[in-house]
Formats: sequence, structure tokens, C-alpha cells
Amino acid sequence: MLRGIAALLVVIYHLSATTFTYFNHKFLNLTWSWVGVDVFFVLSGFLITYIHFDDIISKGSTSKYLKKRFMRIFPVYWVILTSTVCIYIFLMNGATGHSNQMLRLENSSTWVYLLGNYALFPIPNYVIGVAWSLAYEILFYLLFAFCILFGLRFTKSVVPLLVISILMVSFSGIRFFSFPLTFISNPIILEFFMGCLIGYLFKYKSNLLKRKHFAITLVLLTVCCFVNYGIYNSPFNRDLFSLILIGLVSSFLILGAAVLDKSGLYIVPRPFVILGDASYAIYLTHPILLSMMCRMSDKVLSGLHLKINLSLLFTIILIITLLAGTIFHFTIEKPLLKLLNKKHSPKAYYPQVKV
Repeated sequence: MLRGIAALLVVIYHLSATTFTYFNHKFLNLTWSWVGVDVFFVLSGFLITYIHFDDIISKGSTSKYLKKRFMRIFPVYWVILTSTVCIYIFLMNGATGHSNQMLRLENSSTWVYLLGNYALFPIPNYVIGVAWSLAYEILFYLLFAFCILFGLRFTKSVVPLLVISILMVSFSGIRFFSFPLTFISNPIILEFFMGCLIGYLFKYKSNLLKRKHFAITLVLLTVCCFVNYGIYNSPFNRDLFSLILIGLVSSFLILGAAVLDKSGLYIVPRPFVILGDASYAIYLTHPILLSMMCRMSDKVLSGLHLKINLSLLFTIILIITLLAGTIFHFTIEKPLLKLLNKKHSPKAYYPQVKV
């Protein structure tokens, strides 16, 4: 369920930005809805730790772990990226939305740029705008793979060192001007480690988290914090303090939801289950869909001199975007993953906030 809510927040944020570009009017104006990405990062750390921490203890199969992560991220991403590239080249004359980046197949720089996109290398911008977050996912997956490879003692030594190093760089005010260095020193990585911490607590210290009132309090506290942050803070701010605050609040939300889910105190409504399952497809497809629909709507309304309730128009665009991503999930993503995962692992309990 949380994946679906996080994806919805990200879509609303980008819809608001896109409608402002084309119509000079923001949809809902939820200035804090960008925190959906941060929830994703904490959730990723939580689930990877919950599912794979035993592999660190036993020095399990690193190749098996990486294969699972590879198949979950890349095949679907490549399908959507290829489709988006074709749209930009053949329908938009190579324009990508980035003023300094045009797709011209006759230029070698375009092929280098596309290689970085397909490999999810850390580059300044991507064809699919939200792919920057996938690059951080890949970095986290690789760090976790090293922990599996070298075991628990290595993990206990290196992870705290990484956290301290990132904090020291952020507190010191050091600014790197080389992009790869700014990428790996970004304090947003701390959100993955926060997720790892609550994943460990949920998996191995569940006796401390049994009280339902504790879980309900965490969830309510989280909602209050997000609302307060949205009211009193700037629309987009990812400084160290904000990242730590948002990471902690997201951790409270995820931990509380996981405890409630495991205790059976609530049943996730079916629409939210579907939205959660389709969240990755929605996350990847929504940028190009929003851009195309807003562009077309602007041209039609301007060309025919029509007046329409913009809030209604934006709501329709939002619904179509969510439906399109969900349809893509059921018709392409799900069959593709099923084809790639012919061998099914034994059934095990995972919270509703599963990856």
C-alpha cells in the first residue's frame, strides 16, 4: 500500500509542475508531495534488509541476490526507456525536456548519453526524469551485495563508517564539483540506511513492537509531521536536516504500517493493493504521459479557444496516468517478470509494504 501512496505523491508533484509549465496553474499545490521519493528510499532499505539480512549473516549467494535485483529494475525500465526515446526522437524532434540535451542519432554524444541511461550510470540528467532515483537504488543494491559477499563483520564495520563519512562531508560544508563525487556523497543515501535499521528491528526485535497502540501512534505521528512539514517548509528542500527529518518520519510510517499489517489489525483496500503492485510501472510511465497529455490539452484548448475547468482537466489527466500505468503493469510488466522468474521461491511472509 505504501508504495502506491508514495507513487501517487510523486505523480501529483510532477503533475503540478507540468500544469504550471503549460497552464500557469498548479494542481492541488501539494508542495511537500515530492517526499514520495524519500518514502521509496526508506522503504527499499527496510524491505531489502527484511528479506536479505539472513544472507549477510550466512554469506549467502551474492549472484542470486543481484540477479533478483537486476530483473526487478532493468527489464521494465528498458522497455519504458526505449518507448520514451522513440517518442522523443520521432514525435518531438529529439527534444527531451532538458535544454542542454537533444537526441540526435547522428551524434556520438547522444549514444554516450543513452548508454548512461540504459546502464543507470550516475549522470546529471536522464531521459526518464525520475531515473535519477533508480541510480541511487542501484548504488544501494551494490552496497548491500558487498555486505552479503563479505558477511556480518564487514557490514558492522563498513556501514557505520559510510554513515559517519556522509554526515561529516555534509556537516563540513564541503562541496564537490565533479558529478560522480556529488552523487556518492549525497546525504539522501542515509534514507536507505534508516530503512535498513527499521527493517532489522522489525525482523529481529519484533517483541519490542508488538503493541498495536505503538504502531497506531507512529502512523498518526507521521501524518502530522508530513502535514506540518508541508505547511511550514519550502516546496523543495533536500538539505541534510530535511533529509534526516523526512527519513525519520518515513521510518516511523513504514514501521508502524508493518506492525499493524503483521498484527492483522487492518485490511488494505483492494484499490491500494493494485496501486502498490503497479507503483513501479506508474513511477516510470508518468513523466512522459503527463508531458504529452498536458502538451496536447494546451494545443487543443488554445487552438479551439475553449475554456474548461482546469482542476477537472488535471484530475482527468491524473486518473488517465494512473490507469495507464496500471494497465502497463498487468499487460507488460507482470507477464515479463513472470517470464524472467520461471522458478518461484518458497512462500514466506512479507508485509503489505513489500517491494
